[in-house]
Amino acid sequence: MKKIKWIQFFLIIVIFVCISFVGCGQSPSEALSGKWIEAEEDKNHIGNFTLPISDGMVLFSDGTGCDIDSDRNFTWIAENGTIKMVSENYYTYVYSYKVTNDTLELIKDDGDIARYKKAK
Repeated sequence: MKKIKWIQFFLIIVIFVCISFVGCGQSPSEALSGKWIEAEEDKNHIGNFTLPISDGMVLFSDGTGCDIDSDRNFTWIAENGTIKMVSENYYTYVYSYKVTNDTLELIKDDGDIARYKKAK
């Protein structure tokens, strides 16, 4: 009987630890939410990089966003390392993305990259 209680206690601890680890990572919307300003090294970015935004954007956790330089709004969704932005006029932009510390990289299929820094 004592052995069964120890086994039950051990299983409860294992389940608790597993559940704790599941919640450790940030969801894409948590990692991407916030104000993003074009990185200084990309200010003179030359390439064919089209976004529904100019020098920066605000991504809200509810899946909406806006350009910081105008009143252009868009919706966005991120999953499996891809972000999809749909502008008010229904143009759709799809990029791979990578968030490292306070840097967001949006990567086109041809490898062109636009970098943004998270505003403090």
